[in-house]
Amino acid sequence: MENYTTQKTRRWWLAGVLSFLVPGLGQVYNGQETKGLFFYFLLSIWGGLLLSLIYYLLKQPVTPMNIGAFCLLSFISFIAWLLIIIESIHSAKKISKDYKLRRYNKWYIYLLVILIVQFVDLSAAVEIRENVVRAYKIPAGSMKPTLMIGDHLLCDLTYYQTNNPARGDIIIFKYPQDERIDFVKRIIGIPGDTIQIKNDDVYVNNEKLELKYIEKYKDNRMEADRYQESLGNISYRILDDFKKHEYFGPIVVPEDEYFVMGDNRDNSHDSRYWGTVKRHKIQGKAIFIYFSWDKEIPLWNIFGRLSSIRFSRIGEILQ
Repeated sequence: MENYTTQKTRRWWLAGVLSFLVPGLGQVYNGQETKGLFFYFLLSIWGGLLLSLIYYLLKQPVTPMNIGAFCLLSFISFIAWLLIIIESIHSAKKISKDYKLRRYNKWYIYLLVILIVQFVDLSAAVEIRENVVRAYKIPAGSMKPTLMIGDHLLCDLTYYQTNNPARGDIIIFKYPQDERIDFVKRIIGIPGDTIQIKNDDVYVNNEKLELKYIEKYKDNRMEADRYQESLGNISYRILDDFKKHEYFGPIVVPEDEYFVMGDNRDNSHDSRYWGTVKRHKIQGKAIFIYFSWDKEIPLWNIFGRLSSIRFSRIGEILQ
């Protein structure tokens, strides 16, 4: 029995859209089911290998080479997907008008395939986001100059499964006073450390903490003053009432807890105000900035936003 019901031309744009939604589906639409299935499984296997490599790289020290390898492999995946789309369009244009429809050339079959694949991809994306790596964007300046408003960073959710949090780590954690909010700060004290602030200097176990990223920002007092003014009177009142940026402690960090502070210490709401962070509240370690632009420029000014992209910060490893 013939495996068709009627004759109909193939629309090149529809073949492209279908392959855009599901790699290889455009080829199936063109009657090339074997080629379509091959492309789909080829890209799926490559994607699985890429995810495995990403998981492996997360277990290694973050280096420019690792980030470069990740970007290169992601670029290869994008190019392969683009070529599959182009091939489906090219094949559709070559098919003559007397194309004989297969039994699977039904709109509801395409829709079913798209829904199933999108559901699987969404489930995988949620699993990765919840257990492997997660993206965050910085809305405030408490971590200046290390993290600027408008930075977008990736957090390794697996890092502290095999490593202990260490002094200097930049961590993402649940805000102790409202766990619906995620905070980003730097670990200053680990369990057993004695923390004290005297004359605006931080001492850990009676030794002054010398950090270049703090000194660099403190040297730029004009920028610091402008930033503080942008926060309004509430920030001034907090700092004037408690003076925790000048004198604090000494305190001993409890077991399984960590003392955290923002790099922009004069304008950071941190462990000086609400206490230490319990280890099980730490979600992961911030690893690098994958995108950055000036968030203060409104989104409707799209050209202004695009021109504000901070290319020099993209790919910066967080230390």
